[in-house]
Amino acid sequence: MLPTLTKVMTLLNALPKDWQQLVTHQVLNQPAVANITWAVATAAIGNHWDGLQAHKKHPHPQTKVNKLSAVQHKGPNQTL
Repeated sequence: MLPTLTKVMTLLNALPKDWQQLVTHQVLNQPAVANITWAVATAAIGNHWDGLQAHKKHPHPQTKVNKLSAVQHKGPNQTL
């Protein structure tokens, strides 16, 4: 039977490349090596997945900026 740390590191190595850095950092950020467990790794993967899904459902709105020169003026007798 493989040690838990070996199983976790194998799981992290099998992740997509764009996930590996973030998820691995979350998992290895435990105060002690003994705290790195399968449950911690799967929770970090689940959190990353949930974050990606939330971003797909509610993407950040793209802000539209109008040029000041595009603002129409009322006429020559403007009062502010």
